[in-house]
Amino acid sequence: MDAKQIKGFSRELRDFSQLKVRFGITVAVFWIDKAPYNYLH
Repeated sequence: MDAKQIKGFSRELRDFSQLKVRFGITVAVFWIDKAPYNYLH
């Protein structure tokens, strides 16, 4: 692997982790939004 490949790979990894964080937040917000309803029923 040369430096360019490593740089590209680390950028993809960073983008993926940001996407994972964003997805996690979305799921958390959705779950928190639905949680009171789920507990009541």
